[in-house]
Amino acid sequence: MRPKMCVVFEVKLRSCVVVCSVFSLLVYGIFQYAVSFPRFVSKTVVPMDASRQIAGWMGQGVSSLLPPTPEDVAKVLGFPTNKKACQTLARFGAVADGGKGVCLDHFSTKNCVVFSFGVNFEFSFDRALTMMGCKVHAFDPFMMRRFENAPSHIKEAAKVKLIPRMIDFQEIGLGERDIEKSEGSAKLRTLFSLAQTLGYDELEILKIDIEGDEWIVLEQVAADLQKINVKQICIEIHLDESLVTPERVKELIGLLYEGGYELWLRSDNVEHSKIIPWSGYHVRFAYELSFVKVSTRGID
Repeated sequence: MRPKMCVVFEVKLRSCVVVCSVFSLLVYGIFQYAVSFPRFVSKTVVPMDASRQIAGWMGQGVSSLLPPTPEDVAKVLGFPTNKKACQTLARFGAVADGGKGVCLDHFSTKNCVVFSFGVNFEFSFDRALTMMGCKVHAFDPFMMRRFENAPSHIKEAAKVKLIPRMIDFQEIGLGERDIEKSEGSAKLRTLFSLAQTLGYDELEILKIDIEGDEWIVLEQVAADLQKINVKQICIEIHLDESLVTPERVKELIGLLYEGGYELWLRSDNVEHSKIIPWSGYHVRFAYELSFVKVSTRGID
């Protein structure tokens, strides 16, 4: 039995860690609010270096309260980051959920085309890239369904009101094959099929945020990446035993590596995520992954 004094000391120490962690979160929250307060900053491009450094400092205290999600787990799952793959980076879009990490090394706005799959009225990423001079095509087969029983003039008015004019939006989803819309189903197109239809053989950025369906389409996406040149990929992945196994995650992410891509950024989607047990690991339900094509970066 430990002496009473040691038990009291341990309780006080744990209480101190909790208080410090809560204080750290509060300070970080104030910092993020201060960064995101100007509309131009929060909806366009936010430098990541300062916030990532501060988050690292604060996270050391907070991490004591959370189940471990070490780099070793990411390596086992097949997505360790290679930070040498990108030296200059920024977050495009909202500071919270919706923004994505983009590598600015050799990022060109000349003839810049972006395909953005999965929107749900969160256009901050898409709007930011249009402000940089890119042509953005956004796709979401379900976003307008809340208006499907409304009169046509109401639906058209909602599109005008809710969809930014500078963005080309279509009610189409990313699929493993082309499927026409029918009752109860969505219109789907493969990446290559859409690129062909719209007349592109090169994309600056491909964004995929389709709420778990990424595991259905990634194999076909990887095959299509052999036919069109995509310089960067931003994808939100979802880990759940009902969606995918660790072996399948490693296999599908591995297809991107085989296609010449390097993962330079992995971040937790804290706002719309939770830490879950998953096949023997403690992981977040959702992660943001950003890949860059090695052949366009001149990396050995």
